[in-house]
Amino acid sequence: MLVNKVIIDSYRNIENIEFKLEKNNIIYGLNGSGKTNILDAFYQLSYGKSFHLNQNKYLIKNDKDAFTIFAEINNISNISKIAISKNRNGKKTSKVNGKNISKQSDISLHLPVISIIPESIKSITGSNSDKRAFINLCMFHVEPNFLGLWKKYNVLLKQRNKTIKAKTYNALSIWDQQLNTISDDLNKQIKNLIKKIEAKLNYYTDKVLEMNGFIIFYDKGWETDINLLQSLQQNLTTDIKYGYTTKGIHRYKINYQLEGVDIKNTFSRAQCKLFTYCLYLSLIDVLNKKETLLLLDDPLSELDLANCDKIFSLLETIDIQKIISTSVLPDKLQKTFKVFHVEHGTLISKI
Repeated sequence: MLVNKVIIDSYRNIENIEFKLEKNNIIYGLNGSGKTNILDAFYQLSYGKSFHLNQNKYLIKNDKDAFTIFAEINNISNISKIAISKNRNGKKTSKVNGKNISKQSDISLHLPVISIIPESIKSITGSNSDKRAFINLCMFHVEPNFLGLWKKYNVLLKQRNKTIKAKTYNALSIWDQQLNTISDDLNKQIKNLIKKIEAKLNYYTDKVLEMNGFIIFYDKGWETDINLLQSLQQNLTTDIKYGYTTKGIHRYKINYQLEGVDIKNTFSRAQCKLFTYCLYLSLIDVLNKKETLLLLDDPLSELDLANCDKIFSLLETIDIQKIISTSVLPDKLQKTFKVFHVEHGTLISKI
């Protein structure tokens, strides 16, 4: 997969830009120039949301009524044209090859995106919810039926919580049986993914951090020696007390350990940042797909050039399309990357 052409109109501070991409690309500009907004536009097109902002009105340029993002994608055997538009009332229009579509996942399949942004460090140092968000994103890319199962699980979970609050406890068995079955499938998928990422992880940590022996600790969200159905029955009194379901796959926990200790408690921020890159590169390795677009937002803003060079060297070995934003142009990348210069949301030149 190769994104050939992109048009971004009225997105954040971007007026209207059109450019053609190559395999390796750099968006270069000073802080506030709009380089991150260009990366965010690709994320918006793939996932239907910004990686920074939640409210649509802040995503649309001040004097405009809507934004539009368009991409032309070469998929070896055919060319796909995908587009998304949102207005200030929140109305979204998505199209694939000129046809309206209702599911954002249909666009994501045409344009799979992995983004590494400053906030990605939360997948290591953040809350359990932040860590689950990263694993769930991985699952979306690796297991085709994960998203459907996860959504179904959460629908059942809401029904069970409503039943608890309504104090109609005799009806709980309906939800408990179904939750047990789906949780078992989800647990197996997550464990399998973690095993695959862990197998790749220490290769990258050895290259970047000069450390290995890392493990990914996984707690499935209920007691290890029983199934979820038994756990829900045993913990019913606690669930009634709090008014919600306290055990289940929705409560699973992840942390990253070295010598039995969670690294977020011992690593510096720079080390956690480097570990984050290793984790995401491991995911890309697990995906083993050339159809992925990697977005890397301003790595030099938090890492020194020596550490960035380690990351850049590894990126050169990965055969996927890449877009890197930066306010500093490393000599190493200028040799192999096409450089676009951006000022005030406008494409000034190609270097």
